[in-house]
Amino acid sequence: MTRAGRYGAHIGRYLSVGVVCAVTHNAIMIGGDFLHASFALDFAISYLIVTPLGYSLHVRHTFKTSPNWHGLWRYAGANAAGAQISFILTVLFISGFGLSAAIAAPVVTILLFFWNFAATHWALRAMPPGVIQRARAAARRAGASFVANWLRAN
Repeated sequence: MTRAGRYGAHIGRYLSVGVVCAVTHNAIMIGGDFLHASFALDFAISYLIVTPLGYSLHVRHTFKTSPNWHGLWRYAGANAAGAQISFILTVLFISGFGLSAAIAAPVVTILLFFWNFAATHWALRAMPPGVIQRARAAARRAGASFVANWLRAN
């Protein structure tokens, strides 16, 4: 397969997972609005459901890699930053512009697509396997050397 073909397939896999996450998030937001729940509660529930869902789908489907704690924490952190942006935009559209959640949530989802795409790639593709373990081992060796040198000097 050509590089363009692989990239196109990757984008397709990302979009399919993104649609599942977006539909889940929007259903929670619109359902919460229907039940007259607060935006903050809706966002918290959405974050707690969509983050592990998105991570597991992206790991298995989009990137076809093994799940690991480091990737999960990076993904959760990137989603937390995106959730704050999303929350601010949603409050602006609903409270500031008077839009309903049924309109505001999908509009915000579309606006955040590029943030989510970049953040997901940063979280799940930034480090090849084994880099964290090698970095920790190097830090231990460097720390031990630093302490030994400091003790000799003092």
